[in-house]
Formats: sequence, structure tokens, C-alpha cells
Amino acid sequence: MITVDGKHRPEGKGTLVSKRQYLADAAFTLALTSDDETLLHACATALRDPYWPLYLGRRSCPPEGPILLGHGEDPLRHLVHLPLAAKRPRSSRQPIEFYSDRPLSALPVNSDAPDKGDGDHHSGEITDEPMSFAPLARQYRPRPLYRRAVHLPDAAYKGFGTDYLKTLQNYIDTHFTTTERNTR
Repeated sequence: MITVDGKHRPEGKGTLVSKRQYLADAAFTLALTSDDETLLHACATALRDPYWPLYLGRRSCPPEGPILLGHGEDPLRHLVHLPLAAKRPRSSRQPIEFYSDRPLSALPVNSDAPDKGDGDHHSGEITDEPMSFAPLARQYRPRPLYRRAVHLPDAAYKGFGTDYLKTLQNYIDTHFTTTERNTR
């Protein structure tokens, strides 16, 4: 291996080749819940004023649009009623996937998506819960993963760009009280 400055790398220090998968034009919304109000407040503060720039997987992929939409009661209801940053799917039978580390039967929707389950039974595990952040000894433990697919009405799909952002801002202004918006 030749390095950038034209020298040869020492034996065993070759380039590591890894496979990566990227999602293009994906849109995600997260509802963070906890019984610990102090933790939720700390998370909101960190998202409002992050110490480092935020990015999605790689530094060249910064998030677009508002990071913190609001703080309110019944976050699952907001999760399914927020306008979607997506065009209406060509097939009305294309479900929206919801993932959680807790059962999703409380999701306030009717699910008629075939073979997708009711969200009460975990569909696997994901090993991403940090146990140690030590640079050379990072450790993660598994957590359960629940999945539920639902069909949302066509009206939920609001497209992209400024029209979507205006619709999202209108939803925030309509559904979060002044106090809740000030905690954004």
C-alpha cells in the first residue's frame, strides 16, 4: 500500500475495505419517550444547541429541516399524525414502517398491512445500546426490536421543499402549546 505522501505502509497496515449501505431520500421521525423529565429536558437542550454539528452516519450527511419539533403529551399520536416528508407512494398498499424498543400496539392507527404483525411481539434484536464508549473497547448490548407496518392516508404525504416545511410548521404551531414550543 502506498500512502498519500508516496511512502509505503508498514506490513499489516493496509486499507480496510468495508461494505456500506446508504439510504437516499429517506425521511425519519423519532419520538423520544421517558419517565425521566430531566433526561428529556437534557436531550432537548442538546438537540437545540449541539456541541458538535449533527450528521446522519457521515459528516457529509447533515440533517435537513428542524431537528427538534416539540415536546408534548402523547408522542405516539404526534408520530403518526405529523406530515410526512415524502411523495404519495405509487401504490396505496405501501405501508409505513414503525420501529421501537417497546411494543407498538399502542400506536393510534388501524393496521391493515398484511403479514406485518400488530407490534406486540418483538421481531428481533439490535445490538446498539452502549455499555462502554472506550475508544478501543466499545461494547454494546442487544435490545428488543418491535416492528409495525401501517397504511397512512394519502393526505399524510406532503412532499418536499418549502411547502412541506410550511405544513410542518403549521402542524407544530397548531398542536404544541406555547410552553411546549419554547422547549423545542
